[in-house]
Amino acid sequence: MNEHLNIVVVPSAHENTKRFKVSYKTIKRCITFLVLFLVMLSFLLVLYRFEHKNLQAQAEQGKEYARANSQLQVEIQELNKIIDDLIESTQILEENLKEIEDLKERTSKK
Repeated sequence: MNEHLNIVVVPSAHENTKRFKVSYKTIKRCITFLVLFLVMLSFLLVLYRFEHKNLQAQAEQGKEYARANSQLQVEIQELNKIIDDLIESTQILEENLKEIEDLKERTSKK
């Protein structure tokens, strides 16, 4: 009679599940790692903000230099015009001086 009975023994769900055991040391290491990771992230964030502000200041300073440079270029052009005018005036004065000397020579010969 026992031969016709097929009895299957199924282990209970509680027996099948193995408990995942984690030691206190491992948890402590994980927490330490996470804390160090967060500290490094906050340090990088501070560095990023500092560099961002530094780059903004450099960009603003670059804009000021560009404005000053363009203003200097305008002033240099104006000075070049004045120098050209002075050179032209000097040439005219030299020509006038030669004419005056020629007139003096002519009048002195007569």
